[in-house]
Amino acid sequence: MSENSELAEKTNVYCYVKHYTHSHFFDQLFTQALPNHSTTYFTDNLSLFIFIRYFKKRNVKLIPFIVYAKFSGNTNLSQKTISILRWESTYMKKPFSVVENKFLVLKEWFVNRMNNDSICFCWSGNNTESHAFGQASKELNNKIRFGEITNYPHTVYLDKNGTNYYSGLVNEIHKSIKLNDNTSASWISELKKLKQSQKHIPQASLKNKIKLFITLYGIQQYIFGSGKRFNMMHMLLNKYKPYSSKLKELIDNGEFVDINELKIPTSKVHHSIKVLVPLQVNHDTQLHVFSHFKSSFDYIQYLLSIIDDHTELHIKLHPAENKEINKLTEYIIDRVNRKYNNVKLIKTFSFANYDCVATMNSTFGIDALLADCKVITFGQSLYSDFDFVLLYKNYTSIRDALAQYENHINPDSFKYFAYTIQSEFYNFNYFGDSISKGISAELFNSSIRRLQKELQV
Repeated sequence: MSENSELAEKTNVYCYVKHYTHSHFFDQLFTQALPNHSTTYFTDNLSLFIFIRYFKKRNVKLIPFIVYAKFSGNTNLSQKTISILRWESTYMKKPFSVVENKFLVLKEWFVNRMNNDSICFCWSGNNTESHAFGQASKELNNKIRFGEITNYPHTVYLDKNGTNYYSGLVNEIHKSIKLNDNTSASWISELKKLKQSQKHIPQASLKNKIKLFITLYGIQQYIFGSGKRFNMMHMLLNKYKPYSSKLKELIDNGEFVDINELKIPTSKVHHSIKVLVPLQVNHDTQLHVFSHFKSSFDYIQYLLSIIDDHTELHIKLHPAENKEINKLTEYIIDRVNRKYNNVKLIKTFSFANYDCVATMNSTFGIDALLADCKVITFGQSLYSDFDFVLLYKNYTSIRDALAQYENHINPDSFKYFAYTIQSEFYNFNYFGDSISKGISAELFNSSIRRLQKELQV
């Protein structure tokens, strides 16, 4: 056996997983890319722990459900960490001090269970547990990769800095702009082709297993989870509350305006503009970590404050949102529509019918750009700080922002974005029975070799 092979066998791989699809993806990735390495999984999902330990026969450690210990070390937190912890504090309705202590205790817990100079993986890194895992990995000088699906067929993004706004992809785009002056606009055409070939990908034989593990994890959360979000009595009472009471709670929490007091000003010009608003999941980390809005309702409230009566606001529900939130949204928008019929919900749309798309930070914005539709962003994303979209800052209204759009936009720079993200994608199938399913052997193997080279294995 060669010296390099012996070194490879001694290198540890650590992986934090929260959901079954994460486990399924990473298990196959390690088999393909790191076959000689010793892998240890971490999870706080009891059902996933049982599956990995007793069915997959893999080494796995169970992260504590509830943290009782009080952290006594250095409590200085970065702004990034604070933003991530605020999400759990808001979503679970727990005091920030409790969430902060949990993060610090868990980070120390991970540090005590991992070796230096190892390889670490986790998904997203934008919730408390995965962020603690990521920070512990960095303290130990480990190579860390955060994973994310890219919203394009059979592609995954793995980044050493993080995902979304925190990923290194933003810097790569800036490098592309500086170094590739001759980059062709054909990259946009290629990205369009990739997007057009996107279809809903069923999770095949994983489907029933996913349902089982979601059910078991839900039971675990109700038994062990702390905070109002998974308090059984709170959930039952909330489920049967009338929508008028739920709306009042939003108003009391500052997340929505009293519709009786809502006043949309009369436009000083007579031509109408149409704005498409794709909602994001109400309590997704994308919303809390990368925007200043409390919820999707808070976002709608803000949009209502910057439109006039000749601005049509067409709101589209998120396909992954839960039924209760969607019904509450429908109830609220119906109430608004009775007073102002320029605000309504839509189910189908064509980008060609809209003057712009208003999004916080959704990849829907990229879809709009590919369809040659103007995009105004209200949060931080991979694309929000570049000059091919308009980041809403010091404008008096959406109409005002649109009037000044052309003065701040350079559509040509979008080609550098298209070039960079395609060159940074890995060709792995996150949703399939196999991570190589539907991918040519050449593309798949080149992605494996690239990852191995980056990790120096």
